Amino acid sequence: MSFPLLLSWLASVAVMLGVGSAHAQGTIWRCGNEYTNHPGPQPEARGCRVVEGGNLTVVESGRAAGNAASPSTVRPSASSPSASATGARNGNERVGRAEQQARDRDARLILETELRRARERLAELEVEYNQGQPVRLSSERGDEARYRDRTDELQRRVERARGDVAAIERELERLPAPR
Repeated sequence: MSFPLLLSWLASVAVMLGVGSAHAQGTIWRCGNEYTNHPGPQPEARGCRVVEGGNLTVVESGRAAGNAASPSTVRPSASSPSASATGARNGNERVGRAEQQARDRDARLILETELRRARERLAELEVEYNQGQPVRLSSERGDEARYRDRTDELQRRVERARGDVAAIERELERLPAPR
């Protein structure tokens, strides 16, 4: 079989199998963060909305063997090893009180560590900024514009660091009181 004939034959087989040909997917629904072709009974009651206009790219991942769910609605089950290892749960499961308290303690520890680091960064920047009068670098001695640009940049960095500290403090306030 010649090469052009082989390519022609492969192309026709690919078209018959649907490779390379576009096909309509029907109605696409958005149910929270999930996009699906099969929203189930009464999708509006579940808060599902039809996706209109625009382009939607669907990337299908591999499924575990024996999973009967459609590819567009695959979710880890609570009994699967990956779900239990990552702590993933479906919306109907509740976390036990002890586990939630442990999670809250971990979150508080992480946020307190980040708050300490953010405060250290802020303190360093405030020293460098020196209330709008940073120490002139040797390259800035005769160049007022360069000094002004660096001062403005330091001011922006100080303001950003203050905002970071305030945001972390707000997150800490949202957590339940430690027990």
